[in-house]
Amino acid sequence: DNIISMGIDEDQKAREAGTPRVVPSGTSYGSDGHRNASFLERTHTVKLQIGQTDIGNLSIIESIPPNKRVVVQINAVSAHVPNFFSGPSWTSKLNPATWRKSSAATPVDDRPTMRQILFGIQGRIEPGEVLALMGPSGSGKTSLLSIMGARAQKLMKVSGSVTFNGAPLTKRLKRQVGYVLQDDLLYESLTVEETLGYAAALRLPREMSAADKAKRVDDVITALSLEGCRKTVIGGFFRKGISGGERKRTSVGHELLINPSIMFLDEPTSGLDSTTAMHLLQMLQFLAKGGRVIVTTIHQPSSRIYQTLDNLLLLSQGHCMYHGKAHHAVDWFDALGYTLPYRVNAADFILDLASADVSTEGGRDGEETRK
Repeated sequence: DNIISMGIDEDQKAREAGTPRVVPSGTSYGSDGHRNASFLERTHTVKLQIGQTDIGNLSIIESIPPNKRVVVQINAVSAHVPNFFSGPSWTSKLNPATWRKSSAATPVDDRPTMRQILFGIQGRIEPGEVLALMGPSGSGKTSLLSIMGARAQKLMKVSGSVTFNGAPLTKRLKRQVGYVLQDDLLYESLTVEETLGYAAALRLPREMSAADKAKRVDDVITALSLEGCRKTVIGGFFRKGISGGERKRTSVGHELLINPSIMFLDEPTSGLDSTTAMHLLQMLQFLAKGGRVIVTTIHQPSSRIYQTLDNLLLLSQGHCMYHGKAHHAVDWFDALGYTLPYRVNAADFILDLASADVSTEGGRDGEETRK
């Protein structure tokens, strides 16, 4: 549990209470709350549990039975995308004299060249684990996540494979996969309850009764602490609605309706303050403990968020720099000669390495480490 120690000035507390009291030094307070004699200010510690109210009663959500739990394996995944701006100029097929297409012109290959964006990525995620895909912008996080979730663009050429319990993703298994986009696709004019209600009607089995679907919606709303905004519209640019954290939880609830064995989330903490983002990560951890595989991209986690991560896959320009336990990453880079500076966030330091912005005393820079 995350605990914050907060110092409370007893002098101020006495003034606010307006009642006389005796402190250990024997100094008394009058009815106005002011000190009558010298007083050595003391503080005491108050423990605050973080995230308990916002996470909600997630135990309502059923755990994944052992026969439906899935191990995800990434097997040497590489990817190429068309480079539309590196091909021949459109004027190369024109006759400069007439600026019209010339029938005698030499045929030109219009096909764009291919640019590699992922290089032989390997990885493994067990049920009950949260894998964070980290890296600077353009490192390939979203591309890898889309390949894992079978949502890669049609123009992307992918080699290697992603297996689920040793087999490719089948249509039947795809029903057990939840995918939360970075930019949610929620209708602004619908309330939270209506949004989840329509999703339940469309995604849950036809043989499931309307009463059972309504109960599933109520369970998800309760589990994700959305009771206070269930009748509030989603809102958008022209209409005020729910908060950013509530939007993210609604998007997660949209996928939780099917009780997925695997959840993919693209930048779920983007646009959220650090406390709300922390609550969201705690929620994902709790869901993972129910036997789920959770894979999320994360751009710039705070120190608290980084400490909650189970596994880390660090990407740099499409290459895997590190894959393993998140709390071992600093020691691993330290063994390579890249020591975490004092009072620097470990996540920031690791991202600096992935961006080739760190050098050692011996002169090696981050680019050499990436290679």
